[in-house]
Amino acid sequence: MSDFARTFVREPATADATEYATRVRRLSTIYAVLFISSLAGIVLLCWRGKFFVTLAQRSNVETLTIAFFLVFFAYIAILSSRGALGAVRLAGWGVLAMVRGRDAAEKARTRAFERQQPREGRSAALNVVIEREGQPFQHFAFPIADEYGHAGELRVEGARIAYRGRGGSNNLLAYFARQVQAAIGDRMPGLDIDPVHWNGVDDESQRAYLGTVQFAQNLRRALNVEELWPTVWLTDEECAIIGSCMRAVTASVRAEAFLPDFEYSAEHKLPIIPEPLGIASLSRSERRADPVATMGLAAMVVVASVAAIAYIIVLPPWVPGT
Repeated sequence: MSDFARTFVREPATADATEYATRVRRLSTIYAVLFISSLAGIVLLCWRGKFFVTLAQRSNVETLTIAFFLVFFAYIAILSSRGALGAVRLAGWGVLAMVRGRDAAEKARTRAFERQQPREGRSAALNVVIEREGQPFQHFAFPIADEYGHAGELRVEGARIAYRGRGGSNNLLAYFARQVQAAIGDRMPGLDIDPVHWNGVDDESQRAYLGTVQFAQNLRRALNVEELWPTVWLTDEECAIIGSCMRAVTASVRAEAFLPDFEYSAEHKLPIIPEPLGIASLSRSERRADPVATMGLAAMVVVASVAAIAYIIVLPPWVPGT
């Protein structure tokens, strides 16, 4: 996997707990910007609706373009409304932390987290099987908890990793894979542990892949051999290191639970011969695009659109009169 794709598209901010917390703050800011910008676009178009209709008719621009932008801004506002509400709540706890201290803010956020409805568990399939040393074929879990409470657990089931709790995201699974790779880096240099299938994005491919892994594991058990599928054995010391890394993101997992988790695949196309011919083009697909990447690009588009509308209002272009 290219570093660019991993860092900016599939798995942003998965290196350590500090980066993960920054990602959550960045995502909450993106949702707030999306919601406010969309409302601003709707207000501007409604406020100067007559001006834009007249401008469209006199400049030979399709009047339905205005309706398109209204629908577009309304759709983005609805899509980002839950995220904007979550951003307001996170900002409120941030203010509480400054006024009354971090303990009071974390306790308030934990109480709100515990009232959250459990989400459908996120899971991912890894390119390797993970087992504890001396415990072949056994599933195990890393609790995600701190002094303020329990925020779920991350289960390791061979090549499958899954979150169970009220929050969680696919980025949490990517974070876990990075911590495993960091923990075994000195012992197994050059091994790249990578999620290759994500539920919620490519469920059918994940099930087919995990079925193949399970077949290899069953055959390994029947033949009584040490390894058939690429396997990583974690020592007790490495499990302790990974467990401390999972505990370090507990507060971020709670905060992330108040934001929507939009998971998509992504495809980028670069036309060699541009439209309207479009005979040849280059394309690249990613199985998963993190919400920071997708919603971040959406925020750029919305902000640019609103800025263009405001510019036209402030400095209207010259068009022929009636």
